[in-house]
Amino acid sequence: MSDKHKHLHIGTGKFGLGFAGYFANQLGGDLVLFNRPSESEDGKLRNRLLSEGASYVIDYRGNHGRSPDHISYEAFRLLELPATEIIETISDPQTRVLTTAVGEPQLRYIAPIIAAGLMERPPQSLPLLIMACENGYRCTSTLREHVQHHISDPGNNAFLDCIVDQACFSLDLHQSEVTVYVEDYREWIIEDPDDRGQSILKDAEITLLNSKDSASHQFEIYVRRKQWLVNGFHICLAMMGAVEIDPNALIRDVIEKKPERVGRLKQELVFALRSKDVDNLCFTETEIRNYIDLVESRFHSTEDSCVRILADFLFDANRINWLTTDIGKRLGKDEKLSSIVRDELNDNIFRFFNKLHQRVFEPLQLITDNGMHGEQLGITLVNVFPFVVGQMRLLQREAQETNQSLHIDAP
Repeated sequence: MSDKHKHLHIGTGKFGLGFAGYFANQLGGDLVLFNRPSESEDGKLRNRLLSEGASYVIDYRGNHGRSPDHISYEAFRLLELPATEIIETISDPQTRVLTTAVGEPQLRYIAPIIAAGLMERPPQSLPLLIMACENGYRCTSTLREHVQHHISDPGNNAFLDCIVDQACFSLDLHQSEVTVYVEDYREWIIEDPDDRGQSILKDAEITLLNSKDSASHQFEIYVRRKQWLVNGFHICLAMMGAVEIDPNALIRDVIEKKPERVGRLKQELVFALRSKDVDNLCFTETEIRNYIDLVESRFHSTEDSCVRILADFLFDANRINWLTTDIGKRLGKDEKLSSIVRDELNDNIFRFFNKLHQRVFEPLQLITDNGMHGEQLGITLVNVFPFVVGQMRLLQREAQETNQSLHIDAP
């Protein structure tokens, strides 16, 4: 048996393999992958190939000829009830890192399994570092809350909030190999206020905010940078293109055809973050400008449509399908679980308004409070509601039809 630590990762979609798998290899542990059984033929093939192999390939698109990375792993396991294998892996003292890439709404479903593993973990074990690599605000804290519904005291294990950023485009499934295509940009920012992850995390390509760096305050600034200058920028560009060009226009079309509008939008977002970090604890204005220029360049290099972004903003066809099939079968029912789906759709609406507030309204409010007109952010808010009402059916259909072929996991 290897004397290296184990790294358990849950979720082997495009982002799970392209982002979390890469960093797991950087951290030097033996990677153990878990994923739920799939109903789709592609999902079944992916699971079979991962279970039969010992590595997969990360390939980089359009980024200066970077060589592919071959990611090695110790094992791939299906996450099936009663989840004996994953509980044993979590309880193993050799397991020092647990990451997820399952989607923020799914964290509540894996929490009881994590709790069961933590309860079996020997008290003298070194801390397990738990990080939810999801596209949301403090998702690891959310996971911790779900876990504590099942175990009141998680022991000395460390739930570390983090920010993740990388576009992962597609999976290519050959008969003997899995290849995930990604952009040549990835960022992982981890808040470690008590320095509990230093021994494992310090040597990787990670921005680690620890006790010496006013971790909590800095983490909140990094959160706003991601929410406003990446997610908010993306939504505003998509809305601009959908309303003023065509819903099927590409983001690069918006950047090329509306350069003055895009420039003013960037200025508003830079001013917002500058106002939030007024004491320069994280970034200078030049660094903020350079960052949003980089984000614009990343957006321009992808063939991503406005309607795909807006559909992803509103719907998650994979999640609805999972609820109506896998859970139904698990409960021994053949019919659709209409009440669960209704609750899930209501949750979608709540998350839509929450994301709109965090990514567009919050920076708009901040810059107007500080004396700047937020014209471009304001136009997005004015347009979003009539557009949502008018395009609801189109967005839902697009989300369903393009989920497998065009969907991009880009937290």
